[in-house]
Amino acid sequence: MKLNNKGFAISIILYAMIILIIGVLYLLIQISSNRYNLLKNYKEDIVDTINGEGINTVSDDYKNSLFYNYLSNNSTFNNIDNNKYFYGSDPNNYLLLRTESNTNHLFRIIGIMDDKYIKVIDTESYLNFSIDNTNYYSSSLFNTLNNDYYNSILDKNFIEKRKTHVTEISLNNYPKAIKKKEDGSLKVEKCYINLPYASDFAFAADSSKHNNKLDSSYSTYNTNWMSNSYSYLLQGYIGNKVHATNISSLDLKSIGEIVRIYPSFYLKSNVKYSSGVGSSSNPYQITL
Repeated sequence: MKLNNKGFAISIILYAMIILIIGVLYLLIQISSNRYNLLKNYKEDIVDTINGEGINTVSDDYKNSLFYNYLSNNSTFNNIDNNKYFYGSDPNNYLLLRTESNTNHLFRIIGIMDDKYIKVIDTESYLNFSIDNTNYYSSSLFNTLNNDYYNSILDKNFIEKRKTHVTEISLNNYPKAIKKKEDGSLKVEKCYINLPYASDFAFAADSSKHNNKLDSSYSTYNTNWMSNSYSYLLQGYIGNKVHATNISSLDLKSIGEIVRIYPSFYLKSNVKYSSGVGSSSNPYQITL
């Protein structure tokens, strides 16, 4: 059967299109293959570089200089999940920072939270404060801590803005149960300055006390640096209303009662160790 001129032309066009498609597919395969090989080579180069002595040494030096790593390698902690707490009657956990009132102001390190955020607390009461009956995040206490007190710290570039958990806490409970309740709170807002949690105080005691409830007798143990040295305030909440608990008695303070405030905050994870051994006479000093 003979093709007419029109049929022959169509056949030629179809064959040409098929050849063109095959050529394009081949080209795409070659491009993909080249890109794959290029990426593979890049990957191998990166792996080789990372495993090489130069970058590996710098990386190790940098990691070791981070303050949370330095503390982890040179201190003894109560290890609770991914948190580390200084504990005992008087651990070496003093930290020197500059404030408006004192360029050699002493703080103490509560511990390392979430494996890398160092939590500290002031050794001096900031002010005597009357707790008001308002939502914590809009209370005068919260605003005072995150404005007046925050601005009084000259080394505020070290401070990390972190989530604050507000929840209803029964202090007549075991430390780990209190910690779980705090972490599970859905009432969360980021801030710079806060008060220490009930769990911070609980885990500052020797681990042998962690099977005891955080009741009025807990603060009498002589193995807890937070109860021996100061009358810190703890966070205790009923609903979303803020209340304060005095460590010396673990009694819930009444609304409107004057209490002492010991602010607490977190350091940025990239803060580096500079000097010191953590004692009150030779406290830790840090840099960025």
